[in-house]
Amino acid sequence: MAFLWKNVIIPASGGLPAVREGVSMWAHLFLFTISIIFFLIIAYTLGMLWFTDTRNRRLGELFALGGSTSFWLLFNAIGMLVDGRYFPFIFTFRSIALAANPYCVFAFACSLNNIKWFKLPVVKYLTIALPALDILFVITNPLHHLFYQTYIYPRPVYAIAFWIHYFFLLVSWGAGVVLLLRYIIETAPVRFHRIILSAASAGPLILNILFTFGILTKAGI
Repeated sequence: MAFLWKNVIIPASGGLPAVREGVSMWAHLFLFTISIIFFLIIAYTLGMLWFTDTRNRRLGELFALGGSTSFWLLFNAIGMLVDGRYFPFIFTFRSIALAANPYCVFAFACSLNNIKWFKLPVVKYLTIALPALDILFVITNPLHHLFYQTYIYPRPVYAIAFWIHYFFLLVSWGAGVVLLLRYIIETAPVRFHRIILSAASAGPLILNILFTFGILTKAGI
């Protein structure tokens, strides 16, 4: 499969990403620590919900949201440590989690709000079909390069189709956040664990927006 990754650009100096790019070691250490801490918090919360009451296992949207968020955080942390030669593989796994996350936010928010329009079958099917299509394009990108022209650490070169994909991610995430805020305002005192998970899911998306538009890179992070 070596030919699939012909557009990978790895600095000649090799080594860890932070060292290769001259990025502050402490900035990477901070982001790595934050990613691991949030990953552990979400994983622990999901574990507690799964094992303490079997009725919680019916909350599919809740576990999908927690799972996609935790996997994004995990692979984000791993990507800061691996050798540059493996960056495309880690970045692909991270992108898969990110492609699913906004739709998971939206699906989770719809499950909490009794709004008839969001309960329509077509909405449910779209929240499954769109991330599945996104994930397919992410996995097969080395064949068509419609999402990423090159895989270069820390920020790949985006192709035109990526921005279409990213627009739908932002719309789904924005709609989900609005619905979550509506739910939180109405039921904050009695659904504390869902509020924590909702807040935790917002962090990675905000960081990704800053990363995608190069704001973190310009800041030397």
